[in-house]
Amino acid sequence: MPAASRTVESRFTVEWGDCDPAGIVFYPRFYAWFDASTWNLFQAVGLTYRAMQQDWQALGIPVVDAQARFQAPCRQKEALVCRSTLAEWRERSFVVTHSILNGDVEAVVGQEVRIWAVAHPQDAQRLQAAPIPPRLRALFQA
Repeated sequence: MPAASRTVESRFTVEWGDCDPAGIVFYPRFYAWFDASTWNLFQAVGLTYRAMQQDWQALGIPVVDAQARFQAPCRQKEALVCRSTLAEWRERSFVVTHSILNGDVEAVVGQEVRIWAVAHPQDAQRLQAAPIPPRLRALFQA
């Protein structure tokens, strides 16, 4: 599948509650920032959670795989920039890559694989991956 071209930058300031007893960011916080950055990426093309449900009949874009490589520590009050790119389209999923910069240092790199989720036809309480609509892909090419 073709790669998408859309990249957004999200900014975060490390707060006291983001840190572990050693004074560095506790690793799950990076996954929360990945998630927020992915939603910023979708909102940049006009696709809010509400629009996803109302206009696209999708229930969400849940994560089915997430990975990160921690390369440098981040500490309280440091300003971070997360560059997120919709890097790859697959039939029913897509890959978002993330690079978290602490100044000029690439502190964390990671990626998420997410599905385009709709209600399961036999059980509306369950999700299932659905083919990604071509017009959705087109939003990220503009």
